[in-house]
Amino acid sequence: MPKVIKRKVKQTKKKIKKPAKAAKKPAVKAVKKVMKKEKQAKAKPTEADQPKKQPKREAKAKKAVIKVAYDEDQLQKYKEFKQKLGKNSNAELKEMLKKNDQTCTGTKDELIEKIADGKVLGKIPRCPHCFGGRLRFDYKSGAYNCPGYRDDTEFHNCHKKYQFSEVTRDAWIE
Repeated sequence: MPKVIKRKVKQTKKKIKKPAKAAKKPAVKAVKKVMKKEKQAKAKPTEADQPKKQPKREAKAKKAVIKVAYDEDQLQKYKEFKQKLGKNSNAELKEMLKKNDQTCTGTKDELIEKIADGKVLGKIPRCPHCFGGRLRFDYKSGAYNCPGYRDDTEFHNCHKKYQFSEVTRDAWIE
């Protein structure tokens, strides 16, 4: 006996639109945005409210530190060299540093500062203690530090410190 399958037919109801609620939504959203902005303005201080003393302090400290290494004439020459070297490309600046056995890493401004410093005071020699590390001048303390050097497979730490008067610089090669 064959089975009889009965199907139910669904009746659809018509949907009724409600236009009254849709008109109110944009106004409510705008009010919420305004309230949110007011809360943010109260919570975060503006740039005008924040003190601007720290950048000035850093600039003063930097100027005072440069005077440790340079006298007035040398400082003037240093600034002139920095302006002239700004026109050179990075490759030219790195080539100048390689001729004088100096480190060639850093941004363009750092390379310019290294060259200007070398032209005024002379090139920075290798560490007289370990003979491998390149001395770095610390403008804050006015002293030279040796970080050490890499030899084939090992890194040799030196960490010697020298005062500004203890290190003699050789002439800069053009």
